Amino acid sequence: MVNQYLMFCREFEEFVYGRFRSYVFKIFILGSAKRREWIYGRSDIDVVIILRRGGIESLIYKYYWYLDLKHGTNMLNTPFYHPPIIFVRNSLDYKLTFTNLVYNRSPRLSIILKRILHHVAPRTKYLKPWITKHPAFVNSIFLIILFPVKSLARKLDNLSQIKS
Repeated sequence: MVNQYLMFCREFEEFVYGRFRSYVFKIFILGSAKRREWIYGRSDIDVVIILRRGGIESLIYKYYWYLDLKHGTNMLNTPFYHPPIIFVRNSLDYKLTFTNLVYNRSPRLSIILKRILHHVAPRTKYLKPWITKHPAFVNSIFLIILFPVKSLARKLDNLSQIKS
């Protein structure tokens, strides 16, 4: 089971770069898959894709879901904390993504939130049709919500460091 997420990542990158090279600038695999701490049934595979131009987001999601079934990664049954793929389409998306998501200096809050939300967050499979059909909207909503949450997390971390 350990290799299934690695095969997923390799095949996902090969397909997206191979098929959508004129649309995609760069792909980043993040989170537990990047750290090689991926857990079957609890982890998704977090991807950030910097686009040269849009219009292929739904196709990329369809392939993501296809690979989930092919490799048996069971990501559809993981809690939905955020969209598994973040599409960076412009400078605002870039700033929000790379300031607040990729360079996460506050993993403690993320861990606490995930533990709390694990029991109440809907499973990804229930949101899959909507995410696939409206990826740009889901992406924008997530990035808008992410900014104040991460700002709060940094402030809380700074306070806890001052008290220490």
